[in-house]
Amino acid sequence: MVFCGSDIEGAPGTAQLAREVNLAVRSGTRVVALAPRGFDSTKIIIDNDAASYELTRYMLSLGHRSIAFIGGMPGLTAVEQRVVGYRRAMYEAHALPHVVGGTGMRQESGRDAMAQLVSSGQLPQAIVCANDEVAVGVLAYLWTSGYKTPDDVSVAGIGGTRGGAVFGLTTMTLPLVELGGLAAGYIANAADSPPVPEAPRFELSLGVTTARATSLTAAPGG
Repeated sequence: MVFCGSDIEGAPGTAQLAREVNLAVRSGTRVVALAPRGFDSTKIIIDNDAASYELTRYMLSLGHRSIAFIGGMPGLTAVEQRVVGYRRAMYEAHALPHVVGGTGMRQESGRDAMAQLVSSGQLPQAIVCANDEVAVGVLAYLWTSGYKTPDDVSVAGIGGTRGGAVFGLTTMTLPLVELGGLAAGYIANAADSPPVPEAPRFELSLGVTTARATSLTAAPGG
């Protein structure tokens, strides 16, 4: 049994699902979760904290200091972890974080959040988005509003999706194909594997894919 997608804390049926899965695991069913879900099963996950942290550090390394984070949904564990990583990188650089959260995870979410930033007069030097789809929405708003990327604003996403690549998006590539392959292999080989006392947890490596949506800027004072 493989569970895909992110866990939204408090979503209807979450507690019941956890109970049913825990019963299945205790009965010998092999269960794999591809997100940090709240039940006792094998987890093959991506370190979302590290993904956002490394992406934000990359943007900081370009000389950007004013970097906003856009996107997310209340209770969405993966994005909450990405916000933590973003904040950590910003605080380490003695830069002030600015999170525009709760806006959603779709292109229109990015457009709306970017419109909110611009109307408030708080246009940052760079934007880290919760995923590539939000980032594409941010790019769409900027381009249709007369802004140039990366000249006026640098934009980066998380995902490494084909859609992001079409728009020349700098992104933290997530190994989603490998994630699914490991899960399928774990289930397929269940009969040949001895039981383990504790559910194992695997984390996959990440990498930044750079493109034309970011730019090298002069660091303050230099």
